[in-house]
Amino acid sequence: MKALAPRTSRQDLSMVLDNCISGAAGVGLTHWFVRVVPLANIMVDKSVLAIHVLIGEYMIATGVLFAHIMNTVFLSANKDKRDQTIPAQTVERYVLGSKEHTYDVRPLASVIYIKLGLLTSIHFFVEGFNIGCAGHGELGQYLSPLTDQIFMAIVMGIMGLRTGCGIWKTFKLALLYSASTPLGVMCGLVADDSAGWMSYMTLATIVSLMAGFYLVIFMQNIALPEVDQTSVGKSNRKLFFLAAIVYLACLYPFSDQ
Repeated sequence: MKALAPRTSRQDLSMVLDNCISGAAGVGLTHWFVRVVPLANIMVDKSVLAIHVLIGEYMIATGVLFAHIMNTVFLSANKDKRDQTIPAQTVERYVLGSKEHTYDVRPLASVIYIKLGLLTSIHFFVEGFNIGCAGHGELGQYLSPLTDQIFMAIVMGIMGLRTGCGIWKTFKLALLYSASTPLGVMCGLVADDSAGWMSYMTLATIVSLMAGFYLVIFMQNIALPEVDQTSVGKSNRKLFFLAAIVYLACLYPFSDQ
């Protein structure tokens, strides 16, 4: 990232990286919302923007991988000019409503785990709630979200350990993943049909609003500025588009076409 914007401070770049993580989570949750909610799914299928790719959960994990790839490539390309005043793998946390005072720096893994851990736990809770409301109890309904949870836990666990996250925090995230779907199933089983559907739609709406907010941040702080910054030089443009190609390559194995 420093190679794309050599005159930008480390604090500004840390904010961009933080928003990139939020944007990746928002993109994944938006794909999940369109795929899961029946009305939204019908509307998309009838439009010209239908994608027909069932990769909602994997968008979140690959979004984190994409941010890590971009950060690694850009730092390696600019390793001789790296600023050593702030330790690597840290992110400035700004106080809400004030840009003059900041918190102490925190590990990047903490930012990844707090944002994606909470958002994906909401996703799996709602998915379990939908399974409980259906009341069918088929084994495949329980195994499908379980395999998604295992895949994402492995990916995010490796990312967290690589960025300096401790084993204890990884263990707590594993407990959070493990408890979200069974808790949602139990809540769905005790709810009646009308209350269950209303609760499910309420949770889905909240998640979609959160995703929309993160997408606005992503477009304003990530996509448009970085497209403008690619005019710095041909080598920077190559690095930028190379990271995008790697990102698409990560998504391709999970596409259902």
